[in-house]
Amino acid sequence: MALLRTLVTNVLSSSRQFHHGHTLRIITICVTVTCIIGLIAWPLLVNRTYTSRDLTSLSCEGRDRFFLPIEFNDVGGFLYQDQQTEFEQRLRADKSLKDVYIFLHGWDKTAHTAERDYQDFICRFYISGKRSQSGAVKPRAEMDNAIMVGLFWPSTIFPSISDPDLLKPFSYPVIRHRADHLEQEGMQAILRTIYEVAITRKQDAPIRLHLIGHSFGGRILVKALLRIAATGESKQKFFESFDGINLVLLLPAVSPRDVTSNNVLVRQFTVVLKEPLFSTGGNSANDEPRPALDLSLPGLQIYVVHSSNDWANRFLFPLGALYGADPAVCSIGACGLPFAPRVEVDEGGALPNEATIENTRYLNVWNIDASKILSSHTDIYKGRVANLLWQLVSKHDRWKVTTTKPSIIGGPRQ
Repeated sequence: MALLRTLVTNVLSSSRQFHHGHTLRIITICVTVTCIIGLIAWPLLVNRTYTSRDLTSLSCEGRDRFFLPIEFNDVGGFLYQDQQTEFEQRLRADKSLKDVYIFLHGWDKTAHTAERDYQDFICRFYISGKRSQSGAVKPRAEMDNAIMVGLFWPSTIFPSISDPDLLKPFSYPVIRHRADHLEQEGMQAILRTIYEVAITRKQDAPIRLHLIGHSFGGRILVKALLRIAATGESKQKFFESFDGINLVLLLPAVSPRDVTSNNVLVRQFTVVLKEPLFSTGGNSANDEPRPALDLSLPGLQIYVVHSSNDWANRFLFPLGALYGADPAVCSIGACGLPFAPRVEVDEGGALPNEATIENTRYLNVWNIDASKILSSHTDIYKGRVANLLWQLVSKHDRWKVTTTKPSIIGGPRQ
């Protein structure tokens, strides 16, 4: 009897343990499924509560408004056509206009967070320019007589909240697809509008164009200009219509394949870059080569501001590239361009006075190593970064360049 009683007790105990463990597993599964459904369904029930129309003005604007928002939909078209109309009217009406600045945010920004970032970043940039431009000799950019445009695009899955981290690996191809739509549609329309005004003022009052893109915003700008650069005669008219173009890629989510030395980007972006690259200085073989074309022509300057601390571009970009056609390599936002010369920014955000490089042909494309002031992919909203960008777009002579081969195309003069 004692043995039977022990056997029954063990069976009942095991049964209770089984049911207890089974119940816990069921509860865990139900809670997990509920959380996932809630995570996905709740934002879908949230309506778009904030748009670029809610932006009245930047905190640094005075009586004369210089900032204009333009918002796009998820297929790259204008969400509010009147914003594009106002921009075009301002371009055509302001006969004293000298500089046009275009800012383009990156991934995981709602209209509300993009406005907050523009309020912060653009005002820092504007104040840096106002403080520095006084007394500048032959400035390449000014804040007086300027228009600044902040472009808004839906870089999140849900309209009113940032994408949860768990969904970002799955949202990457969706957002990349939207970025490509914007490059093909809205960005082309913006550049075409500016070009149509610039070409009419080329002789009397030329306009300088400054394009600044962060993360996916840099990708959009690169691909938009590549599309123009591949259009032959139209390409040359576009680049020659401006009194210089600055392209600042701030931690860009761009593959080095898009900007390699044998790619259309470098071969066609610069007006002065045509074969033959050099003609001889005379009949003697010892004569120093000289540029075959006049390097004073307005051209494009490209600055790749990168940081080794940008883990998103170093690790997540290759992971996300598995979903598309991009190679699974470190983005130039973290690793820079393999062929371009490099200068390093110091802890104060200042550029060096001199740069020594070897055997490079392309001094219109520069790696700007900002690892000492950029600690992450989103660490751009601070004064040192604003000052750095102003240095890049505004200085006539950025630094003295010493090179072992006199094959300088574009870029700063010695």
